[in-house]
Order: sequence, then structure tokens, then C-alpha cells
Amino acid sequence: MKIFTKIKYQLKREGWAKQNMIRDREERWALESILECCDDPIKVAGLVRLRLGHLDRRAKRETGEAKHAQEDRKDTVSTNKGEQFTEVETLLRSIVTDGSEALRAGHPAATVDYWEALAAGRLHLGGSQDASQEVAIPQSERESLQAQLGQGGYLQCSTIAWGAYGVDLEAIAATMEALKQAGWPPGFIFMYDEAWALARVLWGVVQPVLGHEVELEPSLTAFQLSTSQENDTKTIGKNFGWPHRDYNFSESNYADGTPKCLSIWLPVTDATLDNGCMYVVPKEFDPEYELDGSYGHMRPAIEGSDSLSTELRFGFQGSRALPAPAGTVLAWHGNLVHWGSPCHCTASTPRASLAFTFRRSDVESMHTKGPQKMKKSETCELNLSQRLQLACQSIMLYKSWYTSQPSFDVDAIPPLLA
Repeated sequence: MKIFTKIKYQLKREGWAKQNMIRDREERWALESILECCDDPIKVAGLVRLRLGHLDRRAKRETGEAKHAQEDRKDTVSTNKGEQFTEVETLLRSIVTDGSEALRAGHPAATVDYWEALAAGRLHLGGSQDASQEVAIPQSERESLQAQLGQGGYLQCSTIAWGAYGVDLEAIAATMEALKQAGWPPGFIFMYDEAWALARVLWGVVQPVLGHEVELEPSLTAFQLSTSQENDTKTIGKNFGWPHRDYNFSESNYADGTPKCLSIWLPVTDATLDNGCMYVVPKEFDPEYELDGSYGHMRPAIEGSDSLSTELRFGFQGSRALPAPAGTVLAWHGNLVHWGSPCHCTASTPRASLAFTFRRSDVESMHTKGPQKMKKSETCELNLSQRLQLACQSIMLYKSWYTSQPSFDVDAIPPLLA
């Protein structure tokens, strides 16, 4: 616990430092913009009002978060540093570091039989895993994929015969639905062998495109939407519907624009305009695509002065919808602006999808408190406890998408506390 608390304190200090750096950049951007148009009083007044609006929203947000934390104090448990977390978040954090040992004695989620029963025999856990299978991408297709990536910053590959590699997409989608009915977020699909077999197939697509050996980041996740009538954007595993970049330009690319990593998004159901396909902004329509130091680079979309307005810092008219049949591999540079769309009430089957990040092995990877980056062969060796770590770590990594509060609600993952 002392080590855990020390890490938390260090992370908070880093967060404070980063927050101050971001605010300094905001001030610089605002002042430089005002200087550029000092001969035009109307523009100056507009920029000042914009800046004041940002400050007002920040003050309201910080005041609201403090109030919420105070109101929810009775629902939380304390660490020895006074940090306040709900019981479910405390358990999530413990699983990330300790695996299934953090579960209470006799918890069903610590057994293979429990997970295989949820999958109703469609998927398995702990079977024989084979890392030797290779996807053979013809040279002409590889060159086509590289050309797509170079031109727009993204690519689509729909030629993989998943069944040939023991991957049943319908079974994965059905099991994700079963997990949802049992109260588990969709990321727990990575408890199953077949989800990892799918991930290993992706090595055969990414490595030829990047032209170098790659490793899998521990940030893998999954999504499962609902129809708009029941859609809750803060439910774990729902849509990342705000335009964003996964990484900045220098984290994603070398100076000449050659990618260091690729973000992968793969629907296991058909992704349509109605049920929640992906949208991207081709780099030609993104004036801040390479501008790491720009105020708006990692803020392509900013909340406006009221809840109904949004400030976009990219060419929205150039954005492109990417409907895709189940099993299509969508990949993009980490700094490409993208977002997932919601599921409309007219859709018969809400979209379900998996997401990964592959990074060149000669490039420094992200570091986490739990599992680290993996070679292809290492994915064959993951036991139940390690898979549980990865699923819980994914929830924590993307926490800001699922809650605006300091801690998850106590009922965020009901079966975890069962």
C-alpha cells in the first residue's frame, strides 16, 4: 500500500505540473493572438471574451468537482494519504497491480469455468495458443495500404479471412453482449483466447505496413454501444464521441512523418452510419496535424461558452465517415483526429468493436503500473490473472471518458464486488 500511495502521489505531482504547463500555453496562445490583431478592436474583444469564457468554465468545473467529492465522501474508502476512492475503484487499482489475488476469496471471476460459462461455449480461456500463424499480405496490397496511410493518415483493410485463423467474430460479438448482460464492461472480452488470437493476426497487417517489428501497447480496449434511447455516454465501454487525437505528432511520428505507431480499430459487428461507425479527419483537412506546440493540437474540439456549442479546430467539412463490415481493420496515425459516432434508434444491431495500439519495438512505449507492452509470443502466455489485470487497467487508462468525477460510482461494475 505504501508503494501504491507513493506512485499515486508522484502521478498527482506530474499531473499538477502538466496542468500548469497547459495553462501557461493557453495564456501564451491568448496573448500572442491578441497581439496579432491589436489593430482590430473587435477581434481583440472577441479573443478576450473567448478567454474569459474558458476561465469561467474551468472555475465552474473545478468548483463542481470539489463539491461532488465532498458529497460523495461517505461512499468512499481512504488510502493512508487521504485520497478518496469508491470501493470499486480501489479494487480496480488493486487488480491492476495484483491480478486475481485482489479479488475476495472464492470470487467466481477468478475461475476459468465462470468466464467460459458466460461465453456459453463459444469462446475459451486457457486453451492452446499459437503465435506461429502469419497473415500473408501480398506486396501489392501492402503497398496500397501504405499509400492510403501516407495520403490521408489512415487505412482500411477488409481482406482478412478471420475464420482461417480460428477467429469467430460473431462469437466474440455474442460474448460481448453476454458480458454486458452480466454487468461486465466490454473490455473483459480480453479474458478469452479468441480475442488474443485476433490481436495476433493484426501483427501480420501492422508490421508490413510499418516495415519494422512491432509490440502491442497495454492500452487495448473494447466498445459496445446501445441504441440512442438507452445510450449513456459515461457508461464504461461506450463511445469516445468527442473529436480527439490518441497521441501528439511527435509521439506518433518521426520528424519526416513516418509513423512510430498505429492505432487500430476493428468492428466485430458491421459498423454503419446508423449503428456507430468511425469518423476521421484526413490530415489534409487538419491544419494542426503536425503542430505539437499549438494550443489546439491536443484540443481539436473544445466545449463552447454554453452546453450547446463546440469550438472545432480542424476542417470539419473534410471529415469522413468510415462504415465498415465486421472484421475490417481500420488504422491511423496516433495524431489523426477521429471519433466514434453514436448508435441511432433505427439500428438493428448496435456496433461492437475492439481497439489496439501497435508501436515499433525500437520506440519507447507507454509505462503503466500494471502489464507493459507485449511481443506477439507473449500474448500466448497470458493467464487468467494477467488478462484480468489488462481488462481493469484499460478501464483505468480511459477513466476520463467514462466519468467526470474523481472516482467511479460504487455500482460501475456490479459483478466485481459480488
